[in-house]
Amino acid sequence: MPQEIELKLAIDPRDVPTLRKSSILQDLSLKHTPHRSLLTIYYDTPSLSLARSGIVLRVRKIGREHVQCVKMGAAATRVFQRVELESPIHGDRPDLTQISDPDVRRLIHRRAGRNLARVFVTRVERETWLLRLGRSRIECAIDRGVIACERKNVPICEVELELKSGQRGRLYQLARRLNDIVPLRIETKSKPARGYDLVGHAKYGAPAAAPILLNPAMSVRECFASIAQPCVSYVLASADFAHRSNDPEGIHRLRVAIRRMRAVLSILHRAMRKSYRPRLSLELRKFERKLSAARDWDVLVGGTIASMPSNLRKERSTKHLVRIAQAKRTEGDRSAHAALQDPRYTKILLQLASWVDREFGSDASLPQAERWKSHVLAGPAPAFAAEVIGTYDDKVRKLGRNARKLNAVDLHRFRIRVKKLDYATEFFGSLWPNQQTKRYLTALRELEDALGIFHDTTVAEGLLAHFVSAEGVDARFPIAPVSRWLTQYLQDRRAVAIELWRKVANQKPFWEST
Repeated sequence: MPQEIELKLAIDPRDVPTLRKSSILQDLSLKHTPHRSLLTIYYDTPSLSLARSGIVLRVRKIGREHVQCVKMGAAATRVFQRVELESPIHGDRPDLTQISDPDVRRLIHRRAGRNLARVFVTRVERETWLLRLGRSRIECAIDRGVIACERKNVPICEVELELKSGQRGRLYQLARRLNDIVPLRIETKSKPARGYDLVGHAKYGAPAAAPILLNPAMSVRECFASIAQPCVSYVLASADFAHRSNDPEGIHRLRVAIRRMRAVLSILHRAMRKSYRPRLSLELRKFERKLSAARDWDVLVGGTIASMPSNLRKERSTKHLVRIAQAKRTEGDRSAHAALQDPRYTKILLQLASWVDREFGSDASLPQAERWKSHVLAGPAPAFAAEVIGTYDDKVRKLGRNARKLNAVDLHRFRIRVKKLDYATEFFGSLWPNQQTKRYLTALRELEDALGIFHDTTVAEGLLAHFVSAEGVDARFPIAPVSRWLTQYLQDRRAVAIELWRKVANQKPFWEST
C-alpha cells in the first residue's frame, strides 16, 4: 500500500513571512505552488467507530476537484508513517467503491456501512515548495487556517514536510535547518486528531508512557527498537503537553520522559563502541536541568507543606512560606516554558528523534561496525536484559546493605540507583511475564516513592535555610515549628524507606528464572 511519511512542525503566524522568504526555500526549490484554498471534510459514524479503529476518512475539495483519502496507522516515532489511499470522486460525499484496496474497503464497510456523516472540517490556505535535498525530494507546505466543528474552532499554523522520495533522515535535516531560521516546535497531533478532540470536547491531558512489550525471541537490536521508539514518542508528546498546558504537572511529566529516555541511552551504551558516544544524553540532561527550576517549589507547596498537620499549616509563618514558595514556583514555571520556546531545544528533540529513527526505524540500515558491537546487537534479548538488570540490582544491594548508616547524600545516590533499576525492569520486564516480576517491580516502586519523599523533604529543609539566611524570614515570621516538624518528618520517612528496602531485598531475581 502507498505510505505517507511526514513531519509536522508548529510555527508562530508572525514567523511565516520570514520562513517564506528564506534562502533555503528559494535555493532548494524545484517547484513553488502559491496559495491554494483547501476545504477538507472528515467523515465518521455518530459513535466515531472509524476513529476508534484508527481510520481517517476525508474528502478534500481543491478547486473544482474532490479527492477522497483513507489514512490508517502510524509509526511509533513522530515521523508519521501511514497507509494512505487517495482517489478522485464526484461530489463531497465519500464513495467507498473508489477505495482501491479491497481489504480496506471491506473494513470501512463493516465499521461504518451507510452510517457516515460529517464530523468536522478544516479550512486551510496552503503554500507548497517541492525541495531537493541531496538525492531526496521533500514537499514543504505551510498551512494556515482552522479546524471547525459546530460553533467551535481551533487555529492551524504549521509546516508540514512530506518525503516524496529518498531518505527519511532528510526530513529531520530539513526541519533543523528551518528551525535555525525561525523557532519551530514538533507537532505531535495530526489535524484529524485535533479535530476529533474538538468533536469529543476532549480535555488536553498529560500523555502516558506506552507499555513496553517484548518477546524472548527478539534480538537485542529488535528489543532496543521496541524500547527506544515509544520512549521518543513519550518525550515528544510530553514536550507538546508541557508547551500547551499551564499545569505545572506538564513540566514534571516532560522531565520524567527525558529521564526515561536517558535511561534508554545509558543501556544502549553497552552495545556501542567506546569510540562512539552520541552527545544526546548530555544534551537531554542540560535540557532537563533547564526545566527543573519550578519543580522544587512545586513539591514544597503541593507535597511537603501539604503533608503538615492542619494546625501547623494555619500558622502565620507557614502561610507566608507558602506565598513565597508559590511566587518562586511561578517564576520557575516561566523559566521552564521559556526554555521550551527556545529553538535550541526543538533542535535537541529533532536530533533525538532522527537518531533513533536512523538506528532503529523500520527501514534502518544494518548497524555500522564502527559504531556498534554487532555481536551484542545480534544476541538474544533475554540474556542481555538479565545482565543489565542483574548489574543494576547488584549496585542497589551494595548500597542497600548499609541503608541505616547512609546520610542524606548517600540516600540520594541510593535513590538514583533504585530509579535506574526501576527503568531497566520496566523496559525488559515483559520478557518474564509472571507474578514474580510484578512483585519485584511493585516493591521497587514503593521504595523509590519513599526515597523520593525523603529527598523532597531534604530539599525543603534547604529551601527553608535559604529563607532564613537570604531573606531574614525567621526574624519576621518565626519558622522554628516548621523546622522541627521537618526534622521529625525526615526521620519518619527514612524509617519507612528502610522498611521498604527490606521488602525489595527479599525479592527473588525474576530474571534468573527459565
